[in-house]
Amino acid sequence: NDISSSFKFGKQNHVIMLRAGVGKKKFLSDKAKRKGIAIGYDMEIGPTLAVLIPYYLDLIYTETQGGVTNLTIKTEKYNSDNADTFLDYDRIYGGTGYFTGFGEASVQPGIQGKLGLLFSLGQYDKTIKALEVGLMADVFFKKIPIMVETDNVKNKPYFLNFYLTFQFGKRKI
Repeated sequence: NDISSSFKFGKQNHVIMLRAGVGKKKFLSDKAKRKGIAIGYDMEIGPTLAVLIPYYLDLIYTETQGGVTNLTIKTEKYNSDNADTFLDYDRIYGGTGYFTGFGEASVQPGIQGKLGLLFSLGQYDKTIKALEVGLMADVFFKKIPIMVETDNVKNKPYFLNFYLTFQFGKRKI
């Protein structure tokens, strides 16, 4: 009578990125005292760590004994021994909690970088309003196994992301 939980078919690991970096912000134009826009850029580079947490599924196994078929549900992460079951949609009962496998986390080191354009409004306004748009890249020394690789699915050693940041706040004068 249990209801199965959702899952991501073919997923092998959860990934959490931890980034550190040094950077530089430079404005190419000055703001007008009121209602002006300053335009600049933001650069950053530094180390990154991909924390890989094994993705567990509840898998259905059948066993026939004396003409009686018994179903057993086992919680397992992907490995070469259970590959056929892990990738058989009809034999997956559901996903497990996010923290299952947390104690088995592994780490992959890499390098990250960021380049963005800054747009900041009003130099003397009491509120800070800024917009940043840019590109982030994480590059690793080997592929990051997020999905089980097949003929159609290949993991990569890099990630590219576009980002958009809005900044709002009060200025202490």
